[in-house]
Amino acid sequence: GLNEMHRVLKPGGKLLILEFSRPQNPVIKPLYNFYLNRVLPKIAGLVSGDTEAYEYLASSIAEFYAPEELLSMMQQAGFAATYHRPLTFGVVTVYVGVK
Repeated sequence: GLNEMHRVLKPGGKLLILEFSRPQNPVIKPLYNFYLNRVLPKIAGLVSGDTEAYEYLASSIAEFYAPEELLSMMQQAGFAATYHRPLTFGVVTVYVGVK
């Protein structure tokens, strides 16, 4: 996917990826994990009728690449000036690369 994103961008174009991430803050991390694994699936399941989708969300976030791994993959795909910036106490991260 990253190779295709690089291919379709114009020279100088920016790739921005916004992904859920795993907070590292020792105060935020347990609160976030409790919410993500216990609260969100139940509330979202009541609203959407699909609890499993939100249980999957928690596991997919847990198994997603570490920031350094994704940046390395972006560089291998040809992106330069890559960096990442955690947002909202590390709950989400924006990744940036330039073609």
